[in-house]
Amino acid sequence: MSLYFIEFIVLSFAGWIYECTYCSFHTGKWQNRGFLYGPICPIYGAGAVGAIMIGHYLPHVFNPQAPWWRIFLITAALSAVLEYLTSYILERLFHAVWWNYSNMPLNLHGRICLPATTLFGLAGLAIVKLLLPVETELAAQTVPLVNESLSLVLAFVVGIDTGLTVDNLIKLGARLDLMQAEFDQVMEVSFARLKSPPAAIGAQARNAEQELTALVQKHRKKLPPRQVYLLRNMDFRVGPRVKMAKRLESARSTVQKRLDTLRDRPDDLS
Repeated sequence: MSLYFIEFIVLSFAGWIYECTYCSFHTGKWQNRGFLYGPICPIYGAGAVGAIMIGHYLPHVFNPQAPWWRIFLITAALSAVLEYLTSYILERLFHAVWWNYSNMPLNLHGRICLPATTLFGLAGLAIVKLLLPVETELAAQTVPLVNESLSLVLAFVVGIDTGLTVDNLIKLGARLDLMQAEFDQVMEVSFARLKSPPAAIGAQARNAEQELTALVQKHRKKLPPRQVYLLRNMDFRVGPRVKMAKRLESARSTVQKRLDTLRDRPDDLS
């Protein structure tokens, strides 16, 4: 098992390289992707090692000599299950998601989609056909004591990394909750201002915008760099964060409509 853990770390690092390269290419600037501090994406390592273990313990299911279509279908299906469950668990724990396929074709709840699953199936095919034979040969040449020692060191580092990441996520969630409470206060005052005389609506809207901008800047300055990194890699589909965004859009729309009415039919607001 120690060798499997080492392979998990190595393949998680390879997944991190792929994730960062892919996202950087699409955005045109460097994107440091991932859930942890370290340069690893555990979901990639888990999927790859899972395929290797199936090849070892269930060779009748697939092995390097098995038909390519069987390997592709099995690894694609397993990757879809792993990706969906990981997304669901992370969202339940932290009320956030680290990937969202809602804009991709043939997606399921934004957690998985056919293009990504196809890509992971092809990656699984390459792992079984190309990596599995090499891994089997190298495993026979490794020293068990070295494997166990290295795996313990890596497990210690990853354990600390995970603990620090979870702690920052909890603190970030608390700060977002505080920000939402202050946002609610600002919005209650802003909605009350909409009952002001027509001549004051424009100034009231500008004041609300300035207050919201100051609120965001205040909390942004208090965010440690790690929490800023986490926030950049996170997305919100449900929960209070989404509700806050919807309330902000609703307030903006209400103010805009009132300003438009004031410009077109000022007598209607008197």
